[in-house]
Amino acid sequence: MMFSLGIEEMEPGKWLGWFFETPGCFVRADSPPNLVTKAPEAMAEWNTWLDGFAPSNKRNDPIDVKVVETFLTKAKASGSQVHAFFEDDKRPLSPQEIDQVTWVLDCSRNDLTSTIQRIPSQFLNSEIENEVFLSLNGIIEHIALAEWSYFDKLGLAFDRRVMPSEPLTAIKTVRKQTISRLPELTNNRKITEHQGEIWSARKIIRRTIWHERVHTWHLQNRLMELLNQNK
Repeated sequence: MMFSLGIEEMEPGKWLGWFFETPGCFVRADSPPNLVTKAPEAMAEWNTWLDGFAPSNKRNDPIDVKVVETFLTKAKASGSQVHAFFEDDKRPLSPQEIDQVTWVLDCSRNDLTSTIQRIPSQFLNSEIENEVFLSLNGIIEHIALAEWSYFDKLGLAFDRRVMPSEPLTAIKTVRKQTISRLPELTNNRKITEHQGEIWSARKIIRRTIWHERVHTWHLQNRLMELLNQNK
């Protein structure tokens, strides 16, 4: 099967490729050519991951990719970044895609929850050297705040002032909001701009799945470091 790939430079030497036909699926590499080289393996790993929740014989076709759009990340005046908005992000999400996204989010949250359950309570707030979010709880809080902020871009988030301060409660509260709002993303053509960055329903979905997956791995790696340090 041929997949269309949109690629963006997240920062120097760090590139991300998005599979447009599979919201949330991505590949990482240090250059565009390496993205293309690694893409079939990344898609195969994605399929293997999903098969761990519900095996399917529909995900065994040969995988080919073509780059259809490239975006160079821009810096905002605040120092943060403007991330990619692709032409494909304008395409409305179908009801079938929303059903698939709901399931993928559930699979991703299963991984995150399993990781959190393995964290000894005394490690949650332990300061981690060279960790931008300071602690494991800081990473968990970041996952919640980012997901909240994505839906806020289309006016679909609850009032930020009522966000629970406890990270474990926050991720549950935000995910409850996400699931309740998914039907409103079906066939949603709204496009907004916030601080120079453009958003749509499809972009919200691909970044929500990507962000939780990446920071679940982040959390797992930091937890392993803490466990090794305390042997």
